[in-house]
Amino acid sequence: MVFKKLRDQVKTIGVVVVIAFLGGALYIGGSSFFGGEEAQMAQASIATVNGQDITYYQFQQEFINQAQQAEQQRGRLQGTEMEIIRFQALESLVGSVLLRQEMDRQNIEASRAEVDEEIAEIKEQFESEEQFQQQLEWIGIDESALRRAIEQEVRMEKLRAAIAGDVTVTDEEVREAYEQVEASHILIRPQGTDEQAWEAAERYARELYEEVTPETFADFARAYSQDTGSAQEAGSIGYVSRGDTVPPFEEAAFALSVEDISEPIRSDFGYHIIMVTDRREASGEDFEAERDVIEQQIRQQRGQAVLVEWFNELRDSANVVIRDPQLSAREKVTKGQYEEAVEYYLEALEEQPDNGYIHASLAETYLRLERPDDALDHYGEAVEFISNDGDLFLAKGDLHAQLDQEDAAVEAYLQASALKPNDLFFQLEVYNNLAVLGRWEDALAVEDRISAIQESRAEAAPLPADLDLDALEEAGALDDLDLDEFAMDEDTAADATDDLDLDLEILDVETTPADDTSTTGEADDDTMVSESDAVVDESSEDEDEDDDNDNENDN
Repeated sequence: MVFKKLRDQVKTIGVVVVIAFLGGALYIGGSSFFGGEEAQMAQASIATVNGQDITYYQFQQEFINQAQQAEQQRGRLQGTEMEIIRFQALESLVGSVLLRQEMDRQNIEASRAEVDEEIAEIKEQFESEEQFQQQLEWIGIDESALRRAIEQEVRMEKLRAAIAGDVTVTDEEVREAYEQVEASHILIRPQGTDEQAWEAAERYARELYEEVTPETFADFARAYSQDTGSAQEAGSIGYVSRGDTVPPFEEAAFALSVEDISEPIRSDFGYHIIMVTDRREASGEDFEAERDVIEQQIRQQRGQAVLVEWFNELRDSANVVIRDPQLSAREKVTKGQYEEAVEYYLEALEEQPDNGYIHASLAETYLRLERPDDALDHYGEAVEFISNDGDLFLAKGDLHAQLDQEDAAVEAYLQASALKPNDLFFQLEVYNNLAVLGRWEDALAVEDRISAIQESRAEAAPLPADLDLDALEEAGALDDLDLDEFAMDEDTAADATDDLDLDLEILDVETTPADDTSTTGEADDDTMVSESDAVVDESSEDEDEDDDNDNENDN
């Protein structure tokens, strides 16, 4: 039953909120608190789905909800991020309307008895009827609204079952899903992209393979592996399941017995010498205890894949009309239709000529079309209307630098720095940009801000004054930072820090060959050490945005 699935996952205080949100009950009440023209606006249509309206009120409520969730996860949102969240909110509502339309088309209903059963299970979580009613009052809904929410969710469960159907799971699939190997590896990267570089890497890896033994593997990994994250842990990436790593690594690792060592295995990241140190076999009491759970997980994953494919087809065939030109522009951007996006952004600017963030979005779109001059014009408009957003000035400075307009770039960078004086990594990025331009005198103000941040952090927490990278990482300060963005050659970095009390590591001095294309990322603690360059199979992972997936794990 619907509630039974939720009950084990959420605390009592959140049960009603979860169910009410799933069914859309938090929208109940309409726009009664609006009056006059505001009420008319609230009921106006922002989009239609197969002829059915989505009102501004519904849209605004969904947008607020998603924006709050995003800020809880990522902190304060930037102005241009709001447009993305607005579009996501609209798409969420479009999806809800399509599902309700499909449930109506298939005559899927929830009986009163089914809803009563779900309500009864909810009430069991409370000590009394009075406490249950107080919880509803605290959320701001009544029992009838909750019933309508549950009714929709029961219908949705029936639709899911109708679409996904019966999913067959074999015993072999359950066993493979249970099995794990504890693996270590030595990674040798090619020092270039041509075939000669790959051949040289293979020869080096084979030389190591001929010499390494199970007893010396840990020492070899520490000394020779170019996966710096796992090398520090004697090459260990921990326990991995099928699907955690790219196919060549997985095939080799799961074919090995304990303390067997593989010949060099090629992946996109280089050559791997793999040793298995333990195996979790699909047998015994532990496996039998988990068998049913694993089978259900596989069935749910497959059912979800079927549902996603079905929904994408439903969405593609739907007649969706968006009446907001800015949201229409964002839709075109997500589809890679940049020329059409430009037209919609220009239309949006006719309605809101002073909206700096529309100008910024248009500038980003022009950059995708390789029209930097047009982009620069609109970045200029953006910072004119929004003069307190350091990120906009930073983007404008980057574009000036790209166009070899050095003085204008420096001016924009300094304005950006002044607007975010307490953001350490923003200051480091600005400092690095000025260093690349060789504008050391202009960088003095940024140095002062970095020093001030150092001093304040040293007073607030026992961090070393030189901002030791390891200490920052342990404090979680580097979780969202891609230090590759600050890379510069060693001589430039040395010059840049002669008079600046900073550890060179904080600027990620590039000491590896220029043609090394490795990337570093974080992975789940269950499968590998943080910062390990592991060959994680990302084929099944969702992509959030075009530029959000730059970091890969190379185990």
